[in-house]
Amino acid sequence: MRRVSPVELPAKRSSVSSGPVVVLVTDDPAVGFSALRELHGVGYEVKPVRLRLRASDDVRKGRALIRERAELVVIDASQHPSLALALLEALRATDGTVPVIVIAGDDDGARDEAERLGAEAVLEASLDVSRLRAAAEALVPVLRELDVDEVRGYSFH
Repeated sequence: MRRVSPVELPAKRSSVSSGPVVVLVTDDPAVGFSALRELHGVGYEVKPVRLRLRASDDVRKGRALIRERAELVVIDASQHPSLALALLEALRATDGTVPVIVIAGDDDGARDEAERLGAEAVLEASLDVSRLRAAAEALVPVLRELDVDEVRGYSFH
């Protein structure tokens, strides 16, 4: 009888580090940390980017977001709505296919402008992370690995 050596299986990839790429643009550390923790916790790979205070940086940043191959962009417009909306406009001019969630300020005009510029979801200024997660999952679902116990009992015909 021929002896077969055991095959070393590759380590199971964590769904947390291999999920869809989300670029998170904010200048508020509290919003950034809460959003990053929530999205990372459900399986997204989150890349935080700080919002700069010069409009010329927005165009460069919009193009850089596409190069990062973002599957979703979250822009926090709660503190500097004009800069955040300029970034959204630059992003749409570069590539209109990447879905964008805007965390809007209390200014109704900023919310309306974000919708006019094509944001797929506009959230209130006070960040409710469960709403952010729900919007992200609706736009770019995370594919989770199934455990063997989860599929036992199913039959495929």
